Amino acid sequence: MSSNKVAYICSSAHAGSTILELLLSGHPEMSGLGEVLYLNADLERQVPCACGMALYECNSWHGALRQIEKTRMVDFSSSPFEFWLGEINYKNVDWYNSYRKVRHHFRNALEFLIYRLGLGGAAHYFPYVGKSVRNVSLLYEALGNLRDVSFLIDSSKRYLHGLNLYLQNKGSFKFVYLIRDGRSVMASHLKRGHSLKNSVYNWKNFYDRSQSLFSKYVSDEDVIFIKFEDLCTKPESTLEKICVFLGVSTTYTYDMLNMDRDELHTVGGNWTKFDNQIKLRPPRDWSELLNKDQENYFNEHALTTNVKLGYG
Repeated sequence: MSSNKVAYICSSAHAGSTILELLLSGHPEMSGLGEVLYLNADLERQVPCACGMALYECNSWHGALRQIEKTRMVDFSSSPFEFWLGEINYKNVDWYNSYRKVRHHFRNALEFLIYRLGLGGAAHYFPYVGKSVRNVSLLYEALGNLRDVSFLIDSSKRYLHGLNLYLQNKGSFKFVYLIRDGRSVMASHLKRGHSLKNSVYNWKNFYDRSQSLFSKYVSDEDVIFIKFEDLCTKPESTLEKICVFLGVSTTYTYDMLNMDRDELHTVGGNWTKFDNQIKLRPPRDWSELLNKDQENYFNEHALTTNVKLGYG
């Protein structure tokens, strides 16, 4: 990688990673990239950069993409997935793509098993893992050469993907591990039409598995644990805590909370990145969003995990 370091936001879905990254991007020593894992898909679907420009035309992305096209003999405009970063192409829902989804999930299960057995370093020798790590690292380097900052922020969230990158880039890779009350996350999933069972299982599975692996593979000095609720209710002190952890100046928390949206150049994430202003407010009480049956289901299946994360 380049001399830039990477801060990787690791969290479950709907835990607030997009908001956290946007805030960190307001620091002059940091530059948010968004969910790098989904760059291929955003290029194919022609999703604009957070600044509003087409990704390939955005000055913060164009130079890096062109550099990779020249050195790797690829063409992002005609074949966005040729320089593969790690996520499968979900564009066409057909039998072949369904097969690829099953294969993708099988690979994740195999990766987790390898890590669980204490052989995490061996995951890099799986061709698809090695390719993803090499390509993402090359992209970090290309972007780092063009963005004059100390830290690049990647909010791809996936814990296995993050661990694969970390083990190959120790010394220049940090984790910001974002936590949110599982009941609030479940309410967010239900609001979007997800089933109760999947909403609870996916959240619990993410934190149970990621925490078991982080305790084995990630040094204490390379990870900081942040509660989304603290970010919303105590934003300045929480951002200052992250700055201290990353070793950057703590004098820019006001700027981080009031940055110009035009300066954002991120991919993936939710539509919050297109808002003119970040609206930080205390999260709505989960008890107002869940009925008693939903609360009981969560307590039966995921209360232990929630307590371990610091929620009563």
